[in-house]
Amino acid sequence: MTEPVRLLVDAGNSRIKWALVTDGGLDAGEPFPSEAAGLARWLDDHWSSLPTPATVAVSNVAGAVTAAALAGWIARQWQLEPHFAQVQARGYGIATRYQPPERLGVDRWLALVGARAAFPGALCVVDCGTAITLDALDADGVHRGGLIAPGLGLMHNALVQAAPGLSVAAENHHGVLATATAAGIAGGIRQAALGLIERSLALIAAEWHTEPLLLLTGGDAAGLGGDLRIPYRHRPHLVLEGLLAITESAR
Repeated sequence: MTEPVRLLVDAGNSRIKWALVTDGGLDAGEPFPSEAAGLARWLDDHWSSLPTPATVAVSNVAGAVTAAALAGWIARQWQLEPHFAQVQARGYGIATRYQPPERLGVDRWLALVGARAAFPGALCVVDCGTAITLDALDADGVHRGGLIAPGLGLMHNALVQAAPGLSVAAENHHGVLATATAAGIAGGIRQAALGLIERSLALIAAEWHTEPLLLLTGGDAAGLGGDLRIPYRHRPHLVLEGLLAITESAR
């Protein structure tokens, strides 16, 4: 007998990523904006034709208004109450030193849960989204802490807002030196992100006397990964993988 599908939802600061859990695993759908205004229309477009899921599990960092809009739409469409994941200080193979634990973003925690479910040993998860977050998990499953920096888009916006004379469209630049302002901004932002990742991994490896496995996720991960000088694995749905792990354990 075919098992009823389950819906997993990653409501981030900019986009909602989602997937159905089927007999074949995660079937990811097309992401859409997470802003509460207009969200009902996006949900109608992307979810109204889905089969009624048995359960809906949500990671939400998009705010209370988005959470309420999601819950309301799901209740009206499917007569279901979604489960919103909450950070746990200890569970699912990891323990966090974050103080207080609930101040750790649930998306960061779920990414660690998903990472530990897939990989043993020491690892670092870098989420390249609206913000760039880095979280380090040692071989014993202890989350030793992390870093938060602006993402590529935020760095660009902050620079051109502070210096209006540099108000140019964002573009890509993969070289070291640029010969035009737009490329120089793009290259500088890119090198800042790459330097954050590479330097942080080097310092962690020196302190732990082992090289953690680097996992990249988030919207800018694929673009940044190609210029890294260290090995990594791209896991675009790591938060959803963490949601899957906690829903599987609850069954």
